[in-house]
Amino acid sequence: MQKIAVKKWIVYPVAVLFFLVLSYGFVPQIFQGKVLNQGDITAWQAMAKEAGDYNKTHDDEALWTNSMFSGMPTVTINKITRGNYTRIISRILEAGMTPASYLFLSLVGGFLFFLALGLNPWIAILGGIGMTFCSYNMQIIQAGHVTKMIAIAYMPWVLASVVYAYRKNALLGSLFCALTVSFQVSANHPQITYYLGIILLFALAGLMIKAIINRRFPQFAKTTVLILIAGLLGLTTSANHLLPTYEYTRYSMRGGSELGAAEGRSSGTGLDIDYATQWSYSRMESFNMMIPDFYGGSSVGALDKNSHTYNKLTQMGYNADSVISNMPLYWGEQPFTAGPMYMGAIMLFLFILGLILVKGPIKWALMGVSLLSLLLSWGYHLEWFSLLFFRYVPLYDKFRTVSMILVIWQMVVPALGIYALWNLLENKYPVKKANKALYWGLGITAGFCLLAVLVPTLAGTFTGPADRSLPGELIPALITDRKALLRQDALRSVVLILGAAGVIWVGLNKKIKQVRIIGILGLLLLVDYLPAGKRYLNDSHFISRSVYRNRFTERPVDKYIKQDNDLYYRVLDLTGSPFSDAAASYYHKSIGGYNAAKLQRYQDIIERHLMPEMQYFIDKLRQCQTLEEASEIFAYHGSNTRMPVMNMLNTRYIIFTGEGMPITNPYALGNAWVVSAIQPVTGPAEEIGAITRVDLRTTAVMQDPPEDWVRTATPSGSTVLLTSYSPNVLEYNASMEKDGIVVFGEIFYPKGWKAWIDGDEVPILRSNYITRTLYVPKGEHRIRFAYLPSSYTTGVMISRFSSAGLLLSLLAAIVFQCVGMLRRKKEKEM
Repeated sequence: MQKIAVKKWIVYPVAVLFFLVLSYGFVPQIFQGKVLNQGDITAWQAMAKEAGDYNKTHDDEALWTNSMFSGMPTVTINKITRGNYTRIISRILEAGMTPASYLFLSLVGGFLFFLALGLNPWIAILGGIGMTFCSYNMQIIQAGHVTKMIAIAYMPWVLASVVYAYRKNALLGSLFCALTVSFQVSANHPQITYYLGIILLFALAGLMIKAIINRRFPQFAKTTVLILIAGLLGLTTSANHLLPTYEYTRYSMRGGSELGAAEGRSSGTGLDIDYATQWSYSRMESFNMMIPDFYGGSSVGALDKNSHTYNKLTQMGYNADSVISNMPLYWGEQPFTAGPMYMGAIMLFLFILGLILVKGPIKWALMGVSLLSLLLSWGYHLEWFSLLFFRYVPLYDKFRTVSMILVIWQMVVPALGIYALWNLLENKYPVKKANKALYWGLGITAGFCLLAVLVPTLAGTFTGPADRSLPGELIPALITDRKALLRQDALRSVVLILGAAGVIWVGLNKKIKQVRIIGILGLLLLVDYLPAGKRYLNDSHFISRSVYRNRFTERPVDKYIKQDNDLYYRVLDLTGSPFSDAAASYYHKSIGGYNAAKLQRYQDIIERHLMPEMQYFIDKLRQCQTLEEASEIFAYHGSNTRMPVMNMLNTRYIIFTGEGMPITNPYALGNAWVVSAIQPVTGPAEEIGAITRVDLRTTAVMQDPPEDWVRTATPSGSTVLLTSYSPNVLEYNASMEKDGIVVFGEIFYPKGWKAWIDGDEVPILRSNYITRTLYVPKGEHRIRFAYLPSSYTTGVMISRFSSAGLLLSLLAAIVFQCVGMLRRKKEKEM
């Protein structure tokens, strides 16, 4: 009996060991002293530098940073973990050498999901592989979208706990659901959490219909109530960052533009629909889920020396070796892409089998959520449908890159496919019916792939927007290579599907034992997934630790600027792309940066003023012979300047080369200045437009200003000087000859910033579309700004209580369960 028990349980440590070997073996470079060169991680390290340095030496957290976009909350930069005690467990689960640890976390989650479904543990291993090795995961790991990868890795953990609650133990499953929801949400990628919610919504609908059919609705209702309470409890453990994030969203690009609403481009409460749907799959592009290079693969891909493109480049006199590894192989309509959402040819074949064979509401629920996500991934290619969701479905308009919704397929395709495989291998269908389904599945999947081999023009013209930047005579050779890539991958998919179908057919006809069938299918899955994944995460993406450490080597120009001992000024770095590159934020307080959720008003300023000013500056700079001449580009001519916003934002230095000296702007308005007039305006469009029509040195543009402020704004010789700086607190000494209006070159944000004059709190009003403004009375004063949003303090408190309550409840439930098992065991022995 003991031997049988050991044999039964041996699969679990074997599975864990296999997952460790698979995940760490996929990225052996981590054992060679190499580090993955992730662009978004590099950007994050730059944008988070000021806040990180502050947090190392202070007990409180830097909730605001001035290192990027002239100032913004850190809630979208740094994950707030204070108060959430469940992070103690999730840190253990996520421990290990990255990026292998991400893959391992996902593999285990997928394995647990299929175990919760009641499947054979050996088949569950295949499910873990299917949910993990979709090529999209490799692409986001390589790019450095770590929070997204961790959020995806926790999706099957949440699904497993929900399934366990309905199938096994409602109370314990619900508590595990609360815990896994806490893990998933604390990964801090709301868009992935939103898509997980869609899956759960469809799954619960399917379970409800099944319960009604089986006359078990009361039991379903009780479990569902527990699940909903658990989900809410799991969410509240992350209130520490959810509340500040929700509060900030309204004012960020995710909340929409007041200008866009006025011009009809957005609802004013969400993203502009054109921006949100930029990354839309075209309808035929969806077939790259089964054929990786159906649309060419990556926007920056490699061809070999035998390619037509290589030969043509050589004929044209180019150094083909230097460019052949960076060719625009992708020819679809997305602006650019790292690669396809390849789900695996074999797994899609199994999914089709599931659609044919599996019966009941759950199958239809999975089919429904798959179809919905596919249609939404088409974005502007099915504009009426996207617009419907954009306008009427809560929160949908907060997210961009609509093609990301296909992560739903990463969960659903293996879920139905592996479930169908298990049923087949357990002989739950008549052999004749199973064989018929096998032939139909083979015809649909392998048949289409074979058709793509024979008629590649099914995919379209093989030309795309990126081709416009290439020499015309190179295009025919590139088209030929793109066709060859499609044929090659289509044939690859045919072979893999035929192999899997053949193995299953042999199993159905009892030619081989089930465990061997599973082993062979597992091997075929690895042959399918691993080479495809290696296209997007391979040795070329790793660098040595010494190179990695030197990514932010201080340039001569950085050293020069840092000699300026003033507490606070800003920098514009033109050596990169100022508004999509955070590198300057590592050493400086930059007016640029990189963040897809920056303050919407600042984005408006970038589009309406900073970009035109920057272009004007660059054009004029080409005509300058000296740095002094360049400095005069910022000059005022009477009351006019072509650079009013850069001056307003205290842009003191402009970097145009990393090696020389920067251009100094002597006309920057400083940290604060007293204005002698207020220009009243009546709306956001008038407010942002008036900035260039007044002299911002002497006039503040204000929307519906208080009448006493307008009367108070008179000429004076007053001064306001910054005396103390930290990300969360700014202090000034003011010497006012009379009551006056002071404009501060700081970004106005209505939630969290408070101001005091000599200890008495005073209101902060907005001027010049984005700056802070105070009414300061006559005399000598101490002015203090501090940032501590109530959403943060309240969120941390809620997180503390909810996470502690969750962990104690889970511990009590586990103890209760163990005591019950021991009692039942003793009763059996008696």
